[in-house]
Amino acid sequence: MVNGFGLAMPPNSNVAPSLTSNHIMGKAIDMTILWTGEMTVNDKAGNSTKVQFSTNVNTNTQLHKVGASYGVYKLTSDAPHWSHNGR
Repeated sequence: MVNGFGLAMPPNSNVAPSLTSNHIMGKAIDMTILWTGEMTVNDKAGNSTKVQFSTNVNTNTQLHKVGASYGVYKLTSDAPHWSHNGR
């Protein structure tokens, strides 16, 4: 995985890979979500929500709310990270 996905690990990173992360347990994903302008998506309850694109996904609270309605939470200190508990 390190080579296939270009992951950084010592000595290229000062943080060793975790062996107990939400990723290891299959309860987290790193993903980049891109679109242009505004999109309309449904939350889990079926309510339409307009979400404006933001270059900083960590501050896009509308997108976070839609994700949370499905039980997927944004870790705002790590741009691509979403998980079952936000950690």
